[in-house]
Amino acid sequence: MINTIFKIESNQIKFINSIFGREKIIVDGQEKSNKYSLSGTDHNFKIKEDDFSIISSYKQFDMKEIKLKVYKNGDLVDTKVLKLSFKQLFPSIIIGGILGIA
Repeated sequence: MINTIFKIESNQIKFINSIFGREKIIVDGQEKSNKYSLSGTDHNFKIKEDDFSIISSYKQFDMKEIKLKVYKNGDLVDTKVLKLSFKQLFPSIIIGGILGIA
């Protein structure tokens, strides 16, 4: 599992990614978005009157990383690159092997 926290103004925005591709966005203890993704996805949510978006993109076979971009009202406010371990890549390797055999 990969976790990271963005601190934007007085808010704590937590990104959680399970080894099976389930992504969650938790803002100040409340879940705002929950999606499944193997290649990345967009999470859109509001904090008070502001529109936020976290865009995740995976480079599993090349750089083995997850890139996260946080936007507030359309403006980029933060970016993080998270390195994936073999344990986190294992489900993708299994799925790729099954698809290759099929």
